[in-house]
Amino acid sequence: MRLIKDEITDRNKAKAGKSWVLSSDQAKFEGLVASLDAVKVAWRNPTMHVENKYLPEEAEHIFVAVKGFMRALAERCDEFGMPLA
Repeated sequence: MRLIKDEITDRNKAKAGKSWVLSSDQAKFEGLVASLDAVKVAWRNPTMHVENKYLPEEAEHIFVAVKGFMRALAERCDEFGMPLA
């Protein structure tokens, strides 16, 4: 997660010749990292450390959140999964 945040910071500051490919990429990737962090903190950490047990409705909520994240991420990838940014 730290590497992703560092890359966003570098692109925002145009460090080492890095910049955003599309003007809309900055907001998109900042939103994606926020979504990823929310999933990690809210669900992944407690699940990996066996602190919680989820009911089917809660599992569906987690699935929908991750699905939305993956769909948004895929919009910036080519058909082979390689980033366009």
